[in-house]
Amino acid sequence: MFPSSSTHRPRRRALLGLSAAAAALALAVSAPDATAVSAPTVAGAQDLGVIAQNSHILFNGAFVSGRDNGQSTGYQGHSVWIFNDTALTDNSLLTNSGAMTDDLNGADGITLTSASPYTSTDTGVPDSLIPMTLNEYAFQATHNNGCTTASDTYCGSVFAYWPGAIVADPVRHRLLTFYGKLCRGQSTEGAPCYNGFAGQEQGNGVAAIDMDSHTVTRLDAQNMPAPVHTVDGDDATMLFGPGQGYGNNSAFVSGDTLYGYGHCENFRCRLGRVPLASVQDRAQWTFYAGDSNGQPVWTSDESRAVQVLDSGGAGGTVQWVPGLNAWLDTYMAPLSNTAQYETAADPWGPWSAPTTMFTGRTPSGGVDYALYAHPEYAQNNGLTQYISYYQPGTGYQILERVDFTAGG
Repeated sequence: MFPSSSTHRPRRRALLGLSAAAAALALAVSAPDATAVSAPTVAGAQDLGVIAQNSHILFNGAFVSGRDNGQSTGYQGHSVWIFNDTALTDNSLLTNSGAMTDDLNGADGITLTSASPYTSTDTGVPDSLIPMTLNEYAFQATHNNGCTTASDTYCGSVFAYWPGAIVADPVRHRLLTFYGKLCRGQSTEGAPCYNGFAGQEQGNGVAAIDMDSHTVTRLDAQNMPAPVHTVDGDDATMLFGPGQGYGNNSAFVSGDTLYGYGHCENFRCRLGRVPLASVQDRAQWTFYAGDSNGQPVWTSDESRAVQVLDSGGAGGTVQWVPGLNAWLDTYMAPLSNTAQYETAADPWGPWSAPTTMFTGRTPSGGVDYALYAHPEYAQNNGLTQYISYYQPGTGYQILERVDFTAGG
């Protein structure tokens, strides 16, 4: 059986990747002993209400009023969460933020009152986690200081960094989060950084959250076939260019290998893998290119990667569930409030037909998204899952308990 994993995850508004191929080397690996997957069913689903978030009113009155996404991973007895756009009640907006809790019993709900991914007792105001480069600071200053759109093509442009999947790397005392770099802020249609909050995707990288020093570093990409060019020039931190973003949709760790889903088109995603210790080394990434004589083929030529996985609005979660003896993919169906799941004997599939878990609570006419499972909360050998999703009309994260019954 494929080695079980302890981590996972994904993300919003399908992102990502880089097109040029590395050296064309196809690597066929031995297939795991995959026992046939019997179809599970949902025994029950329970709405556990709103996830409580940081609401510590300080002298300046700022606290969280809403934040989307909300992916997590277990780390040394804690659950660490990372979010995308985070609105504070002083009308400020962060493009990402984090939180930690040491309460891993989701049956009575989840409370995320910390303001950082490092401690569960922090009562301050959340801050952005993913730092800007000096070049990005300079670009923003240049194009937001007395400019006009008539004289400056980029006038009003700002950067945003949306985290994708987050996984634990305890050997190196860190968490890794994939992220997409966006340029946004311009209001004129057709401008290079136009398109509201979604902005224009520039590329995708990996950030390391050091759990000892409490610092976040954007890892410089190594052995790139070509640099990723963004509006502020070639960006050494971009591992994948627009359209790919392996790991931004979903990711998990199995043994010493990180698997990341990305390069999604029409909500169907491809799969890449890399040694966990070398996540920033583009030359060590290989991509699933189908089967040959019953064995999976992995290639360094990303152009040969094939679609393997269904995805939802903002991504989903892939995890190994011992109680199902299978891999489980959970997500919110695109432009829908229908939470779905599918199973497979291998992370590259073939996956079962999507099946409904539950329906989100947003009233008719609204669309929920960013549905993620949180495997560190799982109970009953993984048959009881705790799943969150984002309700954009309220800014709430909603928690759902789903109980599966293994197939016969």
